[in-house]
Amino acid sequence: MSKLLIIGIVLSSIISTGSPALAGKIIDNITSNKTIVIGYRESSIPYSFLDDSGNETGYSIDVCNNLIKKLEADKKITLKIDKQPVTAQNWITLVENGSVDIVCASTTITPERAEKVNFSAMNADTINPAVLASNETIKKKIDLMGKKIIVIPGSTGEKLLNKMKNQENYDITLVSAKDNPEALLLLEQGRGDAMITDKVLLSGEIAKAADPKKFKVLDIDLNQLDLLGIMYSKEDEEFDAFIKGEMAAMKNDGTLFSLHDQWFNKPIGPKKLNLNLKITEDQKKAIMEAK
Repeated sequence: MSKLLIIGIVLSSIISTGSPALAGKIIDNITSNKTIVIGYRESSIPYSFLDDSGNETGYSIDVCNNLIKKLEADKKITLKIDKQPVTAQNWITLVENGSVDIVCASTTITPERAEKVNFSAMNADTINPAVLASNETIKKKIDLMGKKIIVIPGSTGEKLLNKMKNQENYDITLVSAKDNPEALLLLEQGRGDAMITDKVLLSGEIAKAADPKKFKVLDIDLNQLDLLGIMYSKEDEEFDAFIKGEMAAMKNDGTLFSLHDQWFNKPIGPKKLNLNLKITEDQKKAIMEAK
């Protein structure tokens, strides 16, 4: 078969269908199986967590549900939604090997991660330490020197502290915890002087504690405003274009920020926790400017 004939067949397919004959493999897999697999965190309040009935809920879950409804409408199908718990240690691997189609959690967007997977930004947040309310020894960044800081392996907080150790000569001892609930428990037990993660996650974890007054989040400027986003595979340009397009639409029509206000600035869950974290202009600007 000649090259001209092959080109003619491809062009004919594009003209007749309006798009290349072969759709992206992620979209193909979702539509052919009529199933989409989302990754979620079990305790990342208010992004993605299990409620008292064991159901997955949160800001990120609602964002993904909106995307799924739009995909169903576009493809004229009804999708079964399978849910897979993920951690900071395995979520990239699960996306790369196709076990999870989209991670609806509390994933910070970093250059290193963006080399492996795609993102679409849904929030911006600072990295802050939390300490026991009785702790008066940590009031500013320099006070972290010589302290034991509890971190989640693979998290942005861990990377920030390692940067401070390696580039700013901070004498800090890192104490690992598997997740934020365990980190808060270790802090309460005196196993560390502080724990560190996104301010939103800290506020959520403290709000659900038996005695929230035992802890306090410190507004220490660590000079880092992180974008957090929906995470998915790089292996499908159609899926990427769909997600980025729909996320942009949710930003532009205000849907995303209405969801943000619902989860960050109003009572949520059976315990009616209110994080009282109204979105700032800096946060909104960072989200709007991100893809």
